[in-house]
Amino acid sequence: MIPKILRKCTETRSTFSGFCHAGSFEYVIPIMDGENILGAITFGGYASDSPPKNKNHHALAERHPELDESLLEQLYLKEPALPDEQHISVVLRSLEFIASYLGSLGNGYCATENTAKLLTQPKQKQEDVLVEHALTYIKMHVTEKISIEDIARYCNYSSSYVSRNFNKVVGMNINTYINKLKVEVSKTYLITSNKTIADIAEIVGFEDLSYYSRVFSSFLGIPPAEFRRRFT
Repeated sequence: MIPKILRKCTETRSTFSGFCHAGSFEYVIPIMDGENILGAITFGGYASDSPPKNKNHHALAERHPELDESLLEQLYLKEPALPDEQHISVVLRSLEFIASYLGSLGNGYCATENTAKLLTQPKQKQEDVLVEHALTYIKMHVTEKISIEDIARYCNYSSSYVSRNFNKVVGMNINTYINKLKVEVSKTYLITSNKTIADIAEIVGFEDLSYYSRVFSSFLGIPPAEFRRRFT
């Protein structure tokens, strides 16, 4: 990410707009995993009647004498005009949702990547081996109702010991991880099947539809029905 954009994302932690280094008007939507900035979505390239003096085609040509200033001027003139506020608002809402979704994916990826690194190190610690077994059990039974006691019996340790070490290695408690994995599986059904949301909730191991909807919303910020509407 461009350092200036990263600094601005870190400062604002929300959508912002302004002129890029070349004088085009653009919007920037941070992609965040909690407090961490993972990246950003930018869109724009719009013309402006009054770009800053240090951000127009004259200034760009001065900074890059190898460029043809007349060609730069033609390119600037071809930039689309800034759409009306209503259009921008609709686009921003969609991009902010996508940024939120990417942030949630990044959260899961980082947790998985960190766990994988720990579990593939030579001379694994006892807790790493334990968590590897726990993850294996969860993935094997993700569409079933899983309890910490089930995992503990599989790993041949006490529930408290398994819970404590799982949280330490993975960075989240067992129930949160299980629900997150169930939601990821359910997203595939929502996008690729015609099954009802109630059926999908049951398939991935949620006995209560309203609870499934709450869990889904807690991870993605929208309920399953809205997710399906946006992505199908």
